[in-house]
Amino acid sequence: MKANNMMEINNKIEIYTKNRELAKSKIQDIDEEGIYIAIATPILNGISYPLSTGDTVKCNYNDGKGNIYNFQAKVKGRKFDKIALITLERESELQKVQRRDYVRLPFINAMKYSPIDKYNESVLRDIENCDYREGQTLDLSGGGIRIKIKESLNIGQLVMLNTKISNEDVLALGKIVRDETKNKNEYVYGVKFQYIDAKVRENIIQFIFKNMRTLMKTK
Repeated sequence: MKANNMMEINNKIEIYTKNRELAKSKIQDIDEEGIYIAIATPILNGISYPLSTGDTVKCNYNDGKGNIYNFQAKVKGRKFDKIALITLERESELQKVQRRDYVRLPFINAMKYSPIDKYNESVLRDIENCDYREGQTLDLSGGGIRIKIKESLNIGQLVMLNTKISNEDVLALGKIVRDETKNKNEYVYGVKFQYIDAKVRENIIQFIFKNMRTLMKTK
């Protein structure tokens, strides 16, 4: 693996949890090659998120200039230097994330969905009249949405999606690509957009970045 010293102390780093939430931290120390990294204890929803020695984790690094990079690391242990630190060993190259499509924003909102057997133009023409069922959005990106519903669906299932963002209707065709269900009374799925109007997608992206800027100002 190549050395990479682009990471800097005090820049933000995020750790993906097992539920694909993001626990937030900052870089406190780093070696010259950018391989061994010490971070503050990650925080998720105001609570310390535990990491165990030997864990393999996916990380996002924010360079402070509007760019996000992801990489894989292994938890090497803990140390104390005025504050408790967790040490990571980077195991992969830094890969720049195409932020416009893949930055996710927590977004709790009512939504409707309708499983469909196959995609065709007639379905899109009648998208507002599908047999919709109630559900809830959990987070949102330009490339897809995470939803919580009351029924079990299979990976690969096509679904029509209907929700509102900033009082504007969002209608899209999606495919279930990830099952994150923990409670059998509530099913959580990652859905990738298969068809969505380009203007609607752009509105979603603008909505996400507007809210991200607001969140950054409050931190």
